[in-house]
Amino acid sequence: MAPERRDVNDFGTAERPCYAVHLVRPFLEVLRGHPAISETMLEQWQAIDPDDRIPVATVHRLLEAAAELIHDPDLGLKAARRTSLGDGGALDYLLSTSPTVKDAIEVAGRYMRLVNDTLSIRLELDGEEALMRLDNTIMLPRAAADFQAGSLFWNHARVWLRDVVAEVVVSFTHAAPSNRAEYERTFGPAEVRFSASFSGFVLRRNHLAVPLEKADPKLHDVIMKHARQLISELPTAESVTERARRVAARELAHGNPKAMLVATELGMSLRTLGRKLAEEGTTFKDVLDDLRKRLALQYVAGRDLALSDVALLLGFSETAAFHRAFRRWTGQTPLEYRRSHRR
Repeated sequence: MAPERRDVNDFGTAERPCYAVHLVRPFLEVLRGHPAISETMLEQWQAIDPDDRIPVATVHRLLEAAAELIHDPDLGLKAARRTSLGDGGALDYLLSTSPTVKDAIEVAGRYMRLVNDTLSIRLELDGEEALMRLDNTIMLPRAAADFQAGSLFWNHARVWLRDVVAEVVVSFTHAAPSNRAEYERTFGPAEVRFSASFSGFVLRRNHLAVPLEKADPKLHDVIMKHARQLISELPTAESVTERARRVAARELAHGNPKAMLVATELGMSLRTLGRKLAEEGTTFKDVLDDLRKRLALQYVAGRDLALSDVALLLGFSETAAFHRAFRRWTGQTPLEYRRSHRR
């Protein structure tokens, strides 16, 4: 778990999506003192400049190794509860000084790159509901997904909506764990749903107009100017995973996209594509599987498409193969999932 040195190019470049290093700090606090984790390992990570950026794949390897080493699948949730307002730097203060919940969500969408190159936050209105979607361009290990939602809820959503937080729904695309105690401890009294069609939060539409307690127009403007400057100085991070996903999505309806076709479209050899995806912590097989899962959850949760048509759109030659894949993703058949998501 010791961090690799700069001479192996482990820190941020224009070609590798990164996290701000301070996102790792809460995990170090949870790990500190655990008998399976040496103090030397933690000190090496702690010594990294908090203003630096570190590749997402490196952080994900750290999280997966740590969770396995200490036998704790809830590592991300515990780390989220160690965060406090200000740990996210300018972004945290930009959100908290916004006029309303809606303004804060929109600001998060515009300035998330200050701390995370791979997360896109979108606000989507659906009848009387407002969906705050957390869309990541690469696959997240459970610890990272839990931390992402947990820290946003812990420091922002539960504060913005403290009087109506029980009306908030927190949704995860991953399946429900056998023990939900840490989810209840992190998100209570909000409801938590698993195997959902998206990751993020479901608010009531009228929640968007709730004024924020720390709203401060003058301070907000000052922080906004600072945030714009910081964004302008960041290298442009282009995820090969996202580029591969876009090509695969375009080709899905024509059948099963091949890695060679995607590599050719991206102007690289098959070996180079595999290496670059590995640097981002994934494989082409995982990219394709994740793409199909994301689209399947959206299509099946809706009622506009027949399930046989969904199978074709996802590039499955047989409906039975789609059903087997869907059960693997969610633990349910497509029909059971559709019925459970009817409003």
